[in-house]
Amino acid sequence: MKFNSPFVYAILPLFAGMFMQSCSEEDTTPQNSSNSSPTCYVTQEVINDGDEIETITYNYNSQNQIISATSMYEGEDPETTYFEYFDNKIIKANDSYLTFEFDYIDNNSIPSRISLKEGNDYVGYYAIQSQGSNITEFEEHSLVDGEDFIDGLTTFQYDNNNNVSNSEYKEYDEETSSLETLYTFKATSYDKKNNPYNKSFVFFFMDTGNPSKIGNENLVSGMLDLGGVEMPYTATYEYNSNDYPTDISISVLGLANQTTVTYDCK
Repeated sequence: MKFNSPFVYAILPLFAGMFMQSCSEEDTTPQNSSNSSPTCYVTQEVINDGDEIETITYNYNSQNQIISATSMYEGEDPETTYFEYFDNKIIKANDSYLTFEFDYIDNNSIPSRISLKEGNDYVGYYAIQSQGSNITEFEEHSLVDGEDFIDGLTTFQYDNNNNVSNSEYKEYDEETSSLETLYTFKATSYDKKNNPYNKSFVFFFMDTGNPSKIGNENLVSGMLDLGGVEMPYTATYEYNSNDYPTDISISVLGLANQTTVTYDCK
């Protein structure tokens, strides 16, 4: 699985071409009341970036919490990440290579730190700042021979509807020994429909720099600035009867990434 990679690296293959309220924990409120609309939980994504196709399948427990996410590329073996919960919060995740340990401050539903462990050794961590249910900063650190190195920093700003209005990713530059801006992103419009990814922190954890994974609504347009080169971002959607997107087409400079989403609505 291509977890924890900045948003720009998900967008760059499109450029190359040739080649919620923000993240809250799962909603455990019963959804069968006649006075409320069904909540739809993502069970599968099929992502076609024009070069390869990835299928991600999500399994849930009885509390509508994601307990596993399995990724498969055509012709390759599947890879699964498993999630454990306590008190409606993710406390641990593990895949074939790493164990991720989640720590929280007080009653916050968003972790303040995620430690990365390889075998018995801690090899890095993510430090997260948040305001309410909005993630505002995401720092990536490596631990090497007892030393702590910052690798990158993503920041988010929000509009009055709790959608991301601006984001910026800074990467550590060894030549200047400082964080240097790699890209900025400015959102210009949203669709006023249901964002399926704000039901679980898992989706942000898997795609940490992507502003479409947080916020109440689905991102329709924006501008990506990569080192002074501006690249318009547009997205179009088809929806199910509950106003959740089932087909998502993202375009950067006319090159498209297509995602088909399947749900369990209840």
